[in-house]
Amino acid sequence: MKRFLISFFVTALILVGVVFYFQYEVMDLLHFPFGPESGVDEYGRYNADDGQEELVILIMGIDRDPDRKIDNQGIKFLQTKSQEVEGKLRGEQYFQTGNRSDTIYLCKYNKRTGRMQLVSIPRDTLTSITYRGYEDKINAAFSLDGPYGALETVRNLTGVNVDYILVFDYDAVALMVDSVGGVKVDVPFDMVYDDPTDNPPLHIDIKQGTRVLKGKDAVGFMRWRHNNDYSQQYDRGDVDRVDTQQYFMKQFLKTATSLNNLPKLTGLARTMLDHTYTNLPKVEIFSAAASAPRLDFENIETHTIPGVNEYRNNISYFIPDLGGTQELMNEIFVNHLIK
Repeated sequence: MKRFLISFFVTALILVGVVFYFQYEVMDLLHFPFGPESGVDEYGRYNADDGQEELVILIMGIDRDPDRKIDNQGIKFLQTKSQEVEGKLRGEQYFQTGNRSDTIYLCKYNKRTGRMQLVSIPRDTLTSITYRGYEDKINAAFSLDGPYGALETVRNLTGVNVDYILVFDYDAVALMVDSVGGVKVDVPFDMVYDDPTDNPPLHIDIKQGTRVLKGKDAVGFMRWRHNNDYSQQYDRGDVDRVDTQQYFMKQFLKTATSLNNLPKLTGLARTMLDHTYTNLPKVEIFSAAASAPRLDFENIETHTIPGVNEYRNNISYFIPDLGGTQELMNEIFVNHLIK
């Protein structure tokens, strides 16, 4: 599910770039500058070759836990605080957020070929928290020192020269689906599943047939594995669930880019922007829009840094294989390594 969410948000980010092209209202919303430095001329045309051919982005997902009463938790605080520290030296960009990153991925996206490669860094990975000078789980870096502190910690662990950040919260998926009026899908059988231990409790009840799924039902459709009584379940387990998620993504993109939905793309972009933080230059987002037709969603490559799970002082950690991690980084990010 988390791999899907990462690819969903990267794809949505590219879609926002498409919105920039079709919707001048969004450009005004973002105070998008015209001129050579922006890649956009006074007529709103852009050069698809502007920006870097390969984008390397650190993507982090954060949960909004209703049981935690932390005033500075969430994307809104992150957006405001990040603007305050923008342009400062690295050490001066650090600030506490109060919540750990739930998902951590390094993403490399080739705008010319549409190839996307994702490397997962388990959130329990034991590593040195750069600004603090001691070891902890890597997801603590986001809580202690914010997105830029997490960025520096990931750079030091992987040796990858990554500068761009994309942070999102999980509320956005349901809201983005709602912003285009729901997504039409073929549900192969009744899906009924409950998990009262989830926070908030998960309840899936979707009837067989052609349905327009909105909000929580759309998320439930992508999360479903089996019915409560196992009367229905995927034959190939998670492989079939990934297929379902990819199918939903295609239907979502088809719906979002349909002629009837073009006026709704502004709302989609607003939702995306309200639930994400990124320091990607607008020209990079804009040029990425040109590659949208080449995005090969079905062949997204996924990797995880090598290592083993281990208990230390009764705490579960993921102990990375540093040599194996460096080999993986050398293979995927060969043109983006710290010199």
